[in-house]
Amino acid sequence: MKQKRPYFRILLAALGIAASLYFVVASQIEKNSAKRGFTFLKETTYFTEPITADGYVDYLAAINTKLKVGVTPENNALVAIMQSLGPKPEGGRMHDDFYQLLGAPEPREGGEYLIDLTTYAKQQQLVKAPADEYVWMTDTTARLTKRSWTKKEFPEWALWVQQNSKPLSLVAEANKRSRYYLPYLVKTAVPSKSAVQQVGGILGMMLPTIQPTRELANALLARAMLHTGEKEYQAAWQDIHSAMKLGRLVGQGLTIIELLVAYAIEGSACETALALLEQEDCPKTILQQMLKDMQNFPPLPSLAGRLDQGERCMALDTLLMVHRYGQEYLKRVSGERTTDPLILTSELHHADWDVPLKEINSYFDRLVVILSEKDRSQREVLLRDFIIELEEGKIKVYEDETSFLGFLHSSNIRVKRLGEKFKVALFPAIRKTYASGENVTQQQYNLQVAIALSWFMRDNGGYPASLDELSPNYLKVIPNDYLNDKQLVYEKTEKGFRFHSVGMNGLDDMGMTQQENPRCDDITVTMPLPPLRKSNE
Repeated sequence: MKQKRPYFRILLAALGIAASLYFVVASQIEKNSAKRGFTFLKETTYFTEPITADGYVDYLAAINTKLKVGVTPENNALVAIMQSLGPKPEGGRMHDDFYQLLGAPEPREGGEYLIDLTTYAKQQQLVKAPADEYVWMTDTTARLTKRSWTKKEFPEWALWVQQNSKPLSLVAEANKRSRYYLPYLVKTAVPSKSAVQQVGGILGMMLPTIQPTRELANALLARAMLHTGEKEYQAAWQDIHSAMKLGRLVGQGLTIIELLVAYAIEGSACETALALLEQEDCPKTILQQMLKDMQNFPPLPSLAGRLDQGERCMALDTLLMVHRYGQEYLKRVSGERTTDPLILTSELHHADWDVPLKEINSYFDRLVVILSEKDRSQREVLLRDFIIELEEGKIKVYEDETSFLGFLHSSNIRVKRLGEKFKVALFPAIRKTYASGENVTQQQYNLQVAIALSWFMRDNGGYPASLDELSPNYLKVIPNDYLNDKQLVYEKTEKGFRFHSVGMNGLDDMGMTQQENPRCDDITVTMPLPPLRKSNE
């Protein structure tokens, strides 16, 4: 036995050296992990440059470079819009990088810039109950933009419109321009793994001009309703038309947030236009111009276009931020302190991240194809099948999270599950945006039918018994309900007319809308317009 001890000692020493080497190699692997686990290909990272110092795609820089192609300060509508909004569109001064990318100087302090409704109400102490400020402002905005009014009726709001004369006049200049480029930036870059101060990457980027631009559109629509109340019908339509153009410009952005704002502006403008139609002394020539302008408008920006690059890159960037910073980044994104059971960063760093990156790209590829389908009925079938598959994937992820065996999966499987979880998390916002676009498209068709009905009434002294009477003199083709490809449900009433679309649920709810109780989703036009409902009713 004594003779074997040296060999035993040699074995122990060898094991010790091996262990030391293992820890050195493991440490080096961990140190270089940011450069491992994924490759730079179109089917994985989509963009392959520029690359950050720590080895990741700089998605914001890549998107800014792509968006800026062909954009100049002279053709960029946002340069003119900034002259309406001023240097602090959301209360704070913009970064110098913003103006450098914009290629335009910062608006000077103290100019005549947009005063939004909320700011003006506070300045004039018009809000009587601060606790109900949101409800009060929502109802006031609806009253000023969806029904005609006069200076005598609301002198304080007429003063607000007057004070915004200069910034509103600049919208006409913006609408002459063909492009809309908003630089995408974050306030503070994430400096290191140990000092994650905020959500970085695309999720953390600023969109500081989006809400103020919507306020600009609201001011245009409020002025349109003031013009309507004062019988200045040509000026009223010019403002409504200008708001519609503004919305389409905003919709050129690559995010669904910008697209939702574009849809919201278009929907509000359609409702404002209905209030103009309610004026029986509105000249027929203006109705003809309204119909011509509506028919000549290009389609609204598509959701498929936003998904193909903007939202795709947001998803890829967010996934790689998890690779980069692990649980800490997920906590920043979700605002939660809980630990995602699928994530153990030290293990997953060495997994094959190309798998979830390819999964996300495939997800967006398929969605773009589905949403680009021209035939709406076929598009709905494809979308329904997609949702079923997505729900099945959601169930699988849930089973992994709630079972003990889920923790025993290999790191590659768990990273794949993470990609599936991302897809499930992304879809509600996509689905909401899709529904908004479909509803706004129906509103556009409804407005054209309503204009034709008003024109018919001017010529014939009353509304038709059937929509068929509008063709061919007023509408070459009577549009079907866009949402089910059947005839719109129309009736001539004692004082006017009423017609409706079935809405996104595809069911005829007898004209009941989301504003009624029980809440339904038909999209209805009634003339004369019904009383506005309070937001808390």
